[in-house]
Amino acid sequence: MTPEAKNLKLTGIVALFAGLAVLIAGIVFAVMSFDAIDAMQMCSGASGLLLGAKGARAANVPSSAGKIVVPAAGVAVASAVMAGGVAYFGLGGTAAIQLGCIAAVAVLGVVIAFSARRIVRALERK
Repeated sequence: MTPEAKNLKLTGIVALFAGLAVLIAGIVFAVMSFDAIDAMQMCSGASGLLLGAKGARAANVPSSAGKIVVPAAGVAVASAVMAGGVAYFGLGGTAAIQLGCIAAVAVLGVVIAFSARRIVRALERK
């Protein structure tokens, strides 16, 4: 396995567990009192979970890493927009925690997109 593939694999696994943690935290916050910010956090967590699973699987077959770049960028942009919404509308005591969770998913989406793009460039050079 190339170093680029290892990086994508590790980042995918981290994103998988981070997405799971964000999703579980969103469910816990929603049980306490449901609002739109909880829905955004659960959506961001679920998309991070799926992106992490796809990224970890794409690292096994480097030729399929190009298929993950656009969805990873989409998750990053969508999570960044949701984080902006939380920053704008967040009034509760848990808004800072939720903002951090959603921003973490956005950052991991960007890292996965760049890692997958590095694999594609490495394959183009060969």
